[in-house]
Amino acid sequence: MIIAENSIYDHIKLLNKFEKIKKAAEQKLVEKHLLTEENIGDFWLLTETRPYMRLLYNRMRLLLDCGKIGMAKEACLEIFDLNNDDNLGARFILMHIYAYFEDEKYAVKLFERYDCQKSTQFLLPLSTLYYKLGKTRKATAYIKELVNINKDTHNFFNRLVIGEGLSDIEFGMYGYRANSIEELAIDVTDNKFLFVNCGVYFKWVLKTIKSID
Repeated sequence: MIIAENSIYDHIKLLNKFEKIKKAAEQKLVEKHLLTEENIGDFWLLTETRPYMRLLYNRMRLLLDCGKIGMAKEACLEIFDLNNDDNLGARFILMHIYAYFEDEKYAVKLFERYDCQKSTQFLLPLSTLYYKLGKTRKATAYIKELVNINKDTHNFFNRLVIGEGLSDIEFGMYGYRANSIEELAIDVTDNKFLFVNCGVYFKWVLKTIKSID
């Protein structure tokens, strides 16, 4: 997988290569008696399966980059089936996908499945979902929750609306801090498929935050 990512620069060719690697890896898992009913659901606990799980995650991200949002959703669900605890965090991507498709039913199910009620990467797409559905009261409620747990929310959306950009946001050596401006920046840039046409939504969020203050 790593060799392919560093030698194939065409997205479609890379995706085709990933599919071949995935098929070969699954055959190895069967041969080693790892892809069994007993293990399905707890794959991450088996260290031998972790490279395969990382392949599934990177393949899902690549599907998003190729604009194959529906296939990326199925890839997320495949990750969940194999590893119920979702150690790689595919659930956060899936929440954005549900918001993209305006799928309230499954977004709520996902929200209830994981104890992530205080997560920036759940609250922001949920607010986006309800804004898209015209359910302003619920959209506002999730923005209030976001402001409560992430004190950088006002600053972040102010930067977006006035056009300052996000390039000068500094990240620590271990990545972003939870519930910080870094996490908001990662959330928006990693899920561009949802936020690419949300300029008006960002302005609405900023106005909503100011009314809360």
